[in-house]
Amino acid sequence: SRLSTLLDNARSKIEELEADLARGDKTDLSDVLDAARREKDALEERVAELQDQWSRSQAELRRLREQLAGLSEECKVAKNNAKCAVSHLEYRLEQLQLEKDKLAGDCQALEERVAELQVQSKCHHEDKAQLQALLGETQRHLGDVKLKLSDTEQRLDKETQLRRREAEEWQQFQADLLMTVRVANDFKTEALS
Repeated sequence: SRLSTLLDNARSKIEELEADLARGDKTDLSDVLDAARREKDALEERVAELQDQWSRSQAELRRLREQLAGLSEECKVAKNNAKCAVSHLEYRLEQLQLEKDKLAGDCQALEERVAELQVQSKCHHEDKAQLQALLGETQRHLGDVKLKLSDTEQRLDKETQLRRREAEEWQQFQADLLMTVRVANDFKTEALS
């Protein structure tokens, strides 16, 4: 706006000087007219540069707006994916916890049964051989259940660690994405200014 005003003033000044020159008042008018023309040319060149710079800024602003829209959509998709992943992990964790509780209950029941059979073995000498066989089978079953319980606890620990790690990665992703959006907004603000 200021350059346009200066350019209009320079053009008016040149027209006045050309009119004076045409009337025959040539005292130092040629030099003044040349200087005014040079000033006008410089102003026109500056206006052209500013118009080009403004066009580039508008193009950059459009690009940043498109990039911001893409990042927003990417953020929305990532949030939905993360919600699905977290829900799936929570379901798996709940199932493993239920399985662990069931196995722990089975283990306790078997231990109580072993204790009961041991008492019966002492009380019934005539059935000792049969009871010892049953006791051995029950103890083997108990060993299998304890192994399953140990395996389930390890799997539960792994799932818990996986859920914690994925939650931390999701938080880091959100922070990185927020930083990217802020940088894009800064570029947008700079381009507008």
